[in-house]
Amino acid sequence: MVNKSNLSKFHFFIQFFAIVFACFHLYTALFGVFQNMVQRSLHVGGGVVLFMLLSIEKRETKIRKRKLQVLSLTLQWLCSQYLQYLISL
Repeated sequence: MVNKSNLSKFHFFIQFFAIVFACFHLYTALFGVFQNMVQRSLHVGGGVVLFMLLSIEKRETKIRKRKLQVLSLTLQWLCSQYLQYLISL
């Protein structure tokens, strides 16, 4: 059982992102998929972001490693957005 006093805003953000990511998959399952490259970049990009958020949340990680993880997450998100921009041209 999870102690509610230990849950942070960051933990709730991760839960919210996971729910939005799941809703995206349900939406595309119900109403059809996007173009192949858009669908793949959203799927892989969202999965990597969720994975990185969960690894950042671990309490036993050191501050320096956590900063590198945040930098890596930011760069990955920017690359995913840039791919979507190029596809939309």
